[in-house]
Amino acid sequence: MKPSNQDVGHREKAASSSAADGASDAEGTPPPDVITEDDLNTFEGWLRFQGFDATTATPDELEMWRRVFDEGQKKAALKVGLMKLPPLIQGERRYAAAIRDGSDLWLTLWVRCSQKGE
Repeated sequence: MKPSNQDVGHREKAASSSAADGASDAEGTPPPDVITEDDLNTFEGWLRFQGFDATTATPDELEMWRRVFDEGQKKAALKVGLMKLPPLIQGERRYAAAIRDGSDLWLTLWVRCSQKGE
């Protein structure tokens, strides 16, 4: 079935209105209300992600939020140690997913499969 002129007009209007509403452009730039990962590394971006308006906050509230943000940044920067897995049981298989980051390899997930169906 061929689309009517009215259907085509609705699609064109929707496409032009999404561009006007701040949707991503051809270069992949996110709309202004989108919070990126880079934004989360800044105090201001992190506050926006929390839904907190810094312009209406008291100095004490901002100080408290700054402490929470700084503690979170410190925890995120900690290196993770070696993961100790229990020995393999006969007939057991393990599968893992890892991410290469430069010369580092980070284990992100592992799954154990056995003949019992565990």
